[in-house]
Amino acid sequence: MLAGAGAAGWYLYGDRFPAEVAHVATRAAESVRDAASPPSANDAGRATGRDEGRTRAGSASRPILWATVEPPTGSLTGPLAPLARRDGTAYLSIGAGDVAKLLSRALSAQLPASATAVQVALDSSRLLVRAVVNIAELAGDGTLARVLGTALSGRDTVQLSGTMEMIAPGVALYRVQSASVTGVTIPGPLVPPVMRALRRGPHIDSVPDDALAVRLPASVGDLRINNGRVIVYKTVPSP
Repeated sequence: MLAGAGAAGWYLYGDRFPAEVAHVATRAAESVRDAASPPSANDAGRATGRDEGRTRAGSASRPILWATVEPPTGSLTGPLAPLARRDGTAYLSIGAGDVAKLLSRALSAQLPASATAVQVALDSSRLLVRAVVNIAELAGDGTLARVLGTALSGRDTVQLSGTMEMIAPGVALYRVQSASVTGVTIPGPLVPPVMRALRRGPHIDSVPDDALAVRLPASVGDLRINNGRVIVYKTVPSP
């Protein structure tokens, strides 16, 4: 994995890659020193499960609403029950709180066992996921260690940003397009190696390295993230 990450770095930066690694590590150290403290593991115990307003730095007006992901209970249908009824609605518009319920099972199964304070949010057309994890599970040695391990250790916040896409009725992928640790952006070519390290469970050939598989109710045929909402469409029956 690390060899592949290193190759990706050389492909992107050429002979400037060692300097880029040093530059990112310096930025990481500065960010750890100056940035506000991320959610701690204790935050999970105090979380109520309701949406918590957070305003993104640089956002002109719209707040980011973070919802706590609780341990999975019950069936997958949950907030999408109206789609499962024969005479039910053709689509639903849901917010971060319902998304947290839908993703609970997938995130609990695939994020590291050390993950706590797991939360999700919707930002325009992106799905955000953040959690407090043991950074050693990501850093390892080699390229990722030089980018992260020299400046970060112990437990810290990892944040992912990406989109959702359906690959079959009831099955979606969360495709991660960017990632950060305490606000320090991970270089794009290193996102897939980070996701491979972050993702728990057996490798599935049909799931890209930058993605998490998400099981949804069979009644879900498609979905779109738009303007901070997820529009979920009912499966169209075969003629």
